[in-house]
Amino acid sequence: MKGGETRCLKRMDLITALAESLPRGTIRLGCQALSVRLDSSTSSPSLHLQNGSSIKAKVLIGCDGTNSVVADFLDLKPSKLFSLSEVRGFTMYPSGHNFGNQFVQVKGDKCTVGRMPIHNKLVYWFVTQKVMYGRGGLEVPKDPELIRQLTLEAIKDFPSEMIDMISKSVTKSLSNTRLRYRSPWTFW
Repeated sequence: MKGGETRCLKRMDLITALAESLPRGTIRLGCQALSVRLDSSTSSPSLHLQNGSSIKAKVLIGCDGTNSVVADFLDLKPSKLFSLSEVRGFTMYPSGHNFGNQFVQVKGDKCTVGRMPIHNKLVYWFVTQKVMYGRGGLEVPKDPELIRQLTLEAIKDFPSEMIDMISKSVTKSLSNTRLRYRSPWTFW
């Protein structure tokens, strides 16, 4: 096992800390942007949202993922699919865990398991592997129990603490995605 000290936090904690240092109403979350246009009179971005409303922004931070309308607005080249998928989740340890603050990755023949404690009772973990979605081909499973079952099958030869961590994970936290990549030299 290789490891090193890291500090991890939940995204919502970061958003809350940022929001508390800005004036009320400056941050809008959960607003699915359909398009971004530059306002010709102010040179500021104007976002057109799924609910039909618009937001005129002085600053726009795009956190909308790989199918980003912000990336389209900036005219970035499309991201590319990797031949890897990643399952992610959280595991609660009600009595605490003994992992400290160490980020650990364990590499096997066909996949890698990573573990990063968030605090003394919550651990974030991931499993990265080549795309091989079971019986049906390349369709990404969305059912959390199927995700857990396929992941446990993939890591059956890993250390027992890794298997235990994934088998006891918070079901609603499980996600499975194809990894995508946008090379930095395509930005400009």
